[in-house]
Amino acid sequence: MPRPTDPHPARAWGWVAALRDGATTPWPVWLDDGADAAARGRALPGAAQLEVLRRLNAGGAVSPALAERVLTAVPTGRGSVEHVLGDDDPARLPVRELLGVLAGVTAETLAGRRPARVPTGAARLVAPPLLRPALWAGAAAGADADAVVVAVADPATMADHLWTTRALDGSRLGFEAWWQRLAGRSRPPRAADAARLVGEAVAEVGAGRVVVVPARSPALSPVEVEALRRVASPLRVLVPRRRRRRLLTTVLLPLLERGADDAGLRGLTTEVGAAWLAEHGPRARADLAAVLPGTDVRDGTPAALALDADALRIGSDPRPRPVLATLARALLALDGASDGQSAGEREGTA
Repeated sequence: MPRPTDPHPARAWGWVAALRDGATTPWPVWLDDGADAAARGRALPGAAQLEVLRRLNAGGAVSPALAERVLTAVPTGRGSVEHVLGDDDPARLPVRELLGVLAGVTAETLAGRRPARVPTGAARLVAPPLLRPALWAGAAAGADADAVVVAVADPATMADHLWTTRALDGSRLGFEAWWQRLAGRSRPPRAADAARLVGEAVAEVGAGRVVVVPARSPALSPVEVEALRRVASPLRVLVPRRRRRRLLTTVLLPLLERGADDAGLRGLTTEVGAAWLAEHGPRARADLAAVLPGTDVRDGTPAALALDADALRIGSDPRPRPVLATLARALLALDGASDGQSAGEREGTA
């Protein structure tokens, strides 16, 4: 049939109905050869929402509830706009617009789930959110109730953890912009300043009750961190911070898939970040050495404090297409979970 200047509403509603039933037909093909249907609302869903649902259908089974959330989603992210379905193929929309819809739907889906339980201990633990479960199960497990356990590392690893924590809190800055801001500081923020964290603990409880343990690099890829950051932003308005972090780390993170060629975060920075680390590293180690005497320094900690400048890698903001694909697979897996349980609870690992 000849393509009209503007899609016939009945043809567009036919595509909506087909997508609800799991269709993967692109809009241009449906516009030419698809069936019409009666309207099911006052207005058609947006073009980005329809394309996101089509791509989810192509990746696996989509529940009716998830399909409805996608079709009624409000785009999230800075600069997001509502695109009206027209002659143009919505598959050609900017990937960041599709990602805005997908992140919002993932956040809404995640908010209704139950985070997995994480181990805790008697002592007070000063460590990044992603490290806390492993530390409670290991180095911090036997610490006394009146002790303070502080996880420390070289400046690059401390920065890696600060970046992932900011991502879990929905930072509006991407990887490059965040490093640009960090490199403008004369000292790192408190959460990434190992000497300050140990010094505060010593001042509070005395050196003899401070346990210093090594903080390993986050076992995450840049794409995983970006996916978490994208979802964390809309999730901020749905759940409190503590629950948000647990949902992201115990429910969503286990569903994210790392690419085979992804080397992870360790040593990843920017040009300005590498220069800042090279300048800051020696002073950071000297400052930390000054506050360690009398503390309980656990095995492996001294080696973890050495900054290997040769191991630094220059990176950039992750491309949005892999983030979109990774998040879509995770959302399908989340949608397939039964009884609102997290991945850890379904597998009996909580």
